[in-house]
Amino acid sequence: MINYKICICGGGNISHALAGTLSNKGHLINILTRQPNKWNKKFTTTHINDNNVFDSYLNKISDDPSLVLKDIDIIIISSPIIAYEDILKKILNYLTKNMILISIPGRLFMNYIEKYNIKNNIITLTRTPYICSINKYGCSVNIHGVVYDKINYWSNFDTSNIILNNLFPFNNHKLDNHLSIDLVNSNLLLHSCRLYVLFNENKCYDIIPLFYKNWCLETSDLLIVCDDELHTLINRLNEDYSNKIFVKDILTHYESYNNISLTNKINSITFPERSPVIFINNKYYADINHRYFQEEIIALKFVLELSKKYNINMPTINKIYNSFIVLLNSI
Repeated sequence: MINYKICICGGGNISHALAGTLSNKGHLINILTRQPNKWNKKFTTTHINDNNVFDSYLNKISDDPSLVLKDIDIIIISSPIIAYEDILKKILNYLTKNMILISIPGRLFMNYIEKYNIKNNIITLTRTPYICSINKYGCSVNIHGVVYDKINYWSNFDTSNIILNNLFPFNNHKLDNHLSIDLVNSNLLLHSCRLYVLFNENKCYDIIPLFYKNWCLETSDLLIVCDDELHTLINRLNEDYSNKIFVKDILTHYESYNNISLTNKINSITFPERSPVIFINNKYYADINHRYFQEEIIALKFVLELSKKYNINMPTINKIYNSFIVLLNSI
């Protein structure tokens, strides 16, 4: 195994899981964060399913990129889409041509790479390798599940698989077109449809609704319709691209055959995910500033702009996007 010098940019759940697992594997780990004073160099990782607990040690933690990017081999950007631009602006002047940039997950990352004319080797992943939650910020993380089978990824260089094999314990499948990352439906549409059903027309609740556990047929029906619209666009794009876009349809992705089996499948997700809410006047309303809303507004806008360019009609996806804009303008 090759040990790398890695800087992780971001302070969310996945950044915590990456910090703990990669440092435990022997990689040197620096952290670029806006809150360096909240991080400890001694870091605890707990695998919940088998109660495997281990401590590892981080190297440097700072909000100053000049301190944590010197002599780094790999920069891992683990953040919401809305944070890409700020992070890239912060690190841009410290990039060297030999540094590899990895985005976990990587939706729309290439849009910002192209915007800033970054020429480095890039890897983007379709999803995160861990289901995890912060136990204590900057100090410990709980890992509820790990991907051991396969993760799809895209890269612009030939040895990317070697890099990933030295970082993670799963098999990798390289995709031909980075739009296979940007248009992945299991985030883009799944999150958007659930948020629409929960909060359209400013619905409110007495208790916090669960995101997955109370998944309903209405959401599954909406998701299947949106997925059909998305694949109409993908099929049209593939007429023009020699490097084909590959995104499984939503039923295949969730090993389902209709709206009922899809509903049962998503209801079986055990990770306790709360919906993004704020508490106002003794009621729970949509938190439109939550990353779920903010990310999907950006991602849906991207899809709708592509559909307009290729003259593809997306009435249902457009309806969801417009509902989010109404919520955003109501703040």
